[in-house]
Amino acid sequence: VGTGEQYADFDLGKVYTVKSVAFAVYSALSDGRKQNFDVLVSEDGVNWTPVLTEGSTSGETEDPELFSFEPTKAMYVRLKFAGNSVNSYDSITEVRIFGE
Repeated sequence: VGTGEQYADFDLGKVYTVKSVAFAVYSALSDGRKQNFDVLVSEDGVNWTPVLTEGSTSGETEDPELFSFEPTKAMYVRLKFAGNSVNSYDSITEVRIFGE
């Protein structure tokens, strides 16, 4: 994604009830770095509501990790990244969004 504060926005095509996201973080050094992030949702792509704040990956795997939150109606999902526990890089390799 880049360095420092970065966003990855996803358009789901219509409104769904979203309840979790999973994503994988690249770490070539396997040094246990933890990715810092927030999850925000929107029904219109303009007004964003945080559903998970100050999240962090485990730093123990490069496989996708699942993060759940209160089910919320959304057509757009934004992952906001703010560097990791070692430096300001954001290296996301895979994203999944779950809902109904």
